[in-house]
Amino acid sequence: MQIHVPAEKERLAVAKAVAAQWQEVGINTKVVVSEPAYFFKKINEGMASVWIAPWTGFKDPDHLRFVFDSTMGPPAGANRGAYKNLAVDALLQQGKGLVNEGKRKEIYAEAQRLLDGDVPY
Repeated sequence: MQIHVPAEKERLAVAKAVAAQWQEVGINTKVVVSEPAYFFKKINEGMASVWIAPWTGFKDPDHLRFVFDSTMGPPAGANRGAYKNLAVDALLQQGKGLVNEGKRKEIYAEAQRLLDGDVPY
């Protein structure tokens, strides 16, 4: 098993800790460090199955569409795990165009409930 990380101190420390824990349960693990540009090229092209990457703080729930809508695989979006749930897709598409905050909150809460049950990450 390989854990891919960009050449960043914090991600490398996390990857080493995860690798050590996996080693304890018998999973032979190697941490592979790449320069950030090459790292993202690898994950966007599906060349890495396990990675630790940076995320920024997103305040709008429409970010869920970028990460989990089945049409948002790279390079269009960040659904790098090829997650697919048509009910989630429908909710995320419905939520993206709404301006009514209450209805929007209901839709994204339901999408999160489904995602929580599927555990895509």
